[in-house]
Amino acid sequence: MRRIAMVVPGFPADYDDDCTPAIARWVRDLASEAHVDVWTLQWPQRTGTWRAFGATVHGCARTGPGSGLRAVPIAVRGIIEAHRIDPYDEIRGVWAEEAGLAAVLAARAIGVPSIVSAMGVEFAGPEDIAGRRAWRRSLARRVVAAADRVEVPSNWLAERCPAPCVVRPLRVDVDLFRRPKRSSAGPRLLCVASLVPSKGVHDVLVALPLARQRVPGITLDIVGDGPMRRDLERVAGTLGGVRFLGHVRYANMPDVYATADVLVHASHWESQGLVIDEALLSGLRVVATRVGRAAELPDAVAVGDLSALADAIVRAVSS
Repeated sequence: MRRIAMVVPGFPADYDDDCTPAIARWVRDLASEAHVDVWTLQWPQRTGTWRAFGATVHGCARTGPGSGLRAVPIAVRGIIEAHRIDPYDEIRGVWAEEAGLAAVLAARAIGVPSIVSAMGVEFAGPEDIAGRRAWRRSLARRVVAAADRVEVPSNWLAERCPAPCVVRPLRVDVDLFRRPKRSSAGPRLLCVASLVPSKGVHDVLVALPLARQRVPGITLDIVGDGPMRRDLERVAGTLGGVRFLGHVRYANMPDVYATADVLVHASHWESQGLVIDEALLSGLRVVATRVGRAAELPDAVAVGDLSALADAIVRAVSS
């Protein structure tokens, strides 16, 4: 059986932990055909070993500034020691920063291929992540240059990756989201996003009254939290018909999708856009900006074109 070591910034502490559900599913899929050891650098903040999603998870977390970098040598040593007992066939790093660095260093030390999955924010430029420290951006570029193979989750991101790469989308849980759709009070929009500038939630709120001029009664539910919530709530308060649902457990998201008609995803930058796949599986129509995998949708709109966004919402709720 093939043996894989995977280094990640964070991984679920147990099956009730919503940390990186797409990565957890990926590990579960890999573990169905290979032995997988996961080395997690920052979350959960614990050490030791436990089983989750078919893999053996090794906690390397440290607290305080630079905790991710300080966990790198711990993961590298652990992988080397485990390889001596039962050799690995490949080392994977998810995100091309500390986790990718650990994967490249460990793979070189034991002489096996390194595969780094770049998620885009490592070398991206949206407003809320453009301020990433220069050394982190430099590290990411060095990591993808040093890796034997680089994977990205969308063609859109592949065009922006600073190293040769192949496209490997993350998968959503088809069984979880493919459920019969219930009727909504309609027309109801849904926005699922972190409340940060690059997710474009403010754009949705600006486009909403433009769409209501032609289709009165459109409501909007917003799932997610973040530093912009208070400001967005103030804007929404002037509009009416907008609910902030905050964080919703991943296992409960199918119920949220089931009450909506249209997902509106106005992100300014997206490595993939898993919520779009979840919404489509749930039977929703999708309005999205031309980023991530949504760039491949024929009716995706340009980032920041609020008139076009409103037009797309009107078409979606009217179809």
